[in-house]
Amino acid sequence: MTLNIAIGPIPYVGGTRTHILKIIKFSKQKLSLINYSPLSFYSPLYKGSGFLLRHKIPFIDPYGYYLAKMVLPKYDIVHTHGHPYWWDLYKRPKRSKAKYIHTVHQIYYKEDYADKLWPWLNTLNERQFQYCKQADIVISVSKWLQEKLKERCIDSVHMPNGVDIEECEKANASLFREKYNIREDFFLFVGHAGKLKGPDLFVELAKKMPDKLFVMCGGGTSEILAPRNVIALGYLPHEDILNAMAACRVFIMPSSKESFSIVMLEAMACKKPVVATNSTGIKECIIDNEDGYLFELDDVNELHEKACKAWDNPKMGIDGYEKAKKEYNCRNVIRRIDKLYEEQK
Repeated sequence: MTLNIAIGPIPYVGGTRTHILKIIKFSKQKLSLINYSPLSFYSPLYKGSGFLLRHKIPFIDPYGYYLAKMVLPKYDIVHTHGHPYWWDLYKRPKRSKAKYIHTVHQIYYKEDYADKLWPWLNTLNERQFQYCKQADIVISVSKWLQEKLKERCIDSVHMPNGVDIEECEKANASLFREKYNIREDFFLFVGHAGKLKGPDLFVELAKKMPDKLFVMCGGGTSEILAPRNVIALGYLPHEDILNAMAACRVFIMPSSKESFSIVMLEAMACKKPVVATNSTGIKECIIDNEDGYLFELDDVNELHEKACKAWDNPKMGIDGYEKAKKEYNCRNVIRRIDKLYEEQK
């Protein structure tokens, strides 16, 4: 039985975008993507919407109202993702043919963001909790996240993110080295420059290892003050990120919180040793000293110790690859999502 499913809205960048695109690619259902539209003031094209949201200034969104009330209820299933930034789209009608599924990818925490952003992010958290209580099914991408939702009296189905193993296997280290003129072995960081992702900790590690090369990829990283042995490339296309993973010697993830990192899974699928913080959903993917290395949050000395071990133990990358291939292949994850869809009819 083929179902008509609306899925989205899709962010311009990030792990949520990657996850939605893989569902569209591998699902056997008929999926229609919910795109941000210039007809709505919530479109990322209009930076003023972020200002209005942060300051809780109301504005009218006729197009979002039209989609929520007139278009989406006609589908068999509406599968929304992430925080309800486009708020009018997430207002479920009382009478709807569609069943509503929502995947929670993240919860924001005050300690990870600048004070001026927190009121806005906290509003997005509260909107998400409110919306989850209206959904027919809520999906958590990690057991850690599932427990956090349970604290809010929200029951959810645990379904981890997946990674496209074949896409990672095709990643080309030589293309990355040629394009960015990088010949040496290097440690790799992928993530935005915000506090959550821990770029400062990566830079501190680079200072402790001046004889090694460090490469940073992600929005805002090119503006970080760093020593000479750090190459900060800024935002890169996804293909270049995978090629960077194929080229690196060790992948470092110093994030304070990750519900379930697709980027880390991709590094594992590229057969690279991974060093990551022993926290949140990250430690659900890695067993320390078996298929990766874990260090305590903000402990740069332990990070240095584990980074040295990973550098000298490339075989760890093969173990991580086997685990990613066995447990987190996105084809298998999306079969589970398809089964969940079918159970709603």
